[in-house]
Amino acid sequence: MNNLPFILCVPQTNRGWDPVMIKAITSLVKVLPDSYRVDRDRIIVTGLSMGGTGTWPALLEAPELYAAAVPICGRPWQAPDVIATKLLYCSVWNIVGGTDVPEFVDGAKIMHSALVTKGVDTQLIIVPNIGHWVWMIYYNNPEFYQWVIRQVRPTEAMRTKAKDFRKLQSKDNALVLINRVPK
Repeated sequence: MNNLPFILCVPQTNRGWDPVMIKAITSLVKVLPDSYRVDRDRIIVTGLSMGGTGTWPALLEAPELYAAAVPICGRPWQAPDVIATKLLYCSVWNIVGGTDVPEFVDGAKIMHSALVTKGVDTQLIIVPNIGHWVWMIYYNNPEFYQWVIRQVRPTEAMRTKAKDFRKLQSKDNALVLINRVPK
């Protein structure tokens, strides 16, 4: 996985995600393209554990900035339905270890359900027999980076097609992958 074609910006916290921190991250994401060669239509937010949880308020603060999100082992965020409504044009790949504590497993399911209900392009992967360290599997996997690299913020024509597709999507046909460990 050498020479991946992107910039990785990794804000960290050891005290949770308050509104001031989220606004600071949003400001950072907005100014990075001024100094670096960044495709504004291909910005992805991801994080693990507390960072996975922080993915949700980052999306809520500025959903228009992101093409996609990959929360890994994140707790549910307040008002999942409100977040889901703002993410109609953002793809979400939610990953959690099946033996992680219920707070994380149930949180991933709660957020996924809200996203499906609103018609967001989303998938949930619950990896069996793996706990909180599931991030080691994904952040070390070329499949993860191939997915990330494919993500792009939709054009207006793509948004129109997405609206038509959403009319067909339901909880019964949403993508949920259980018992899947990447190669």
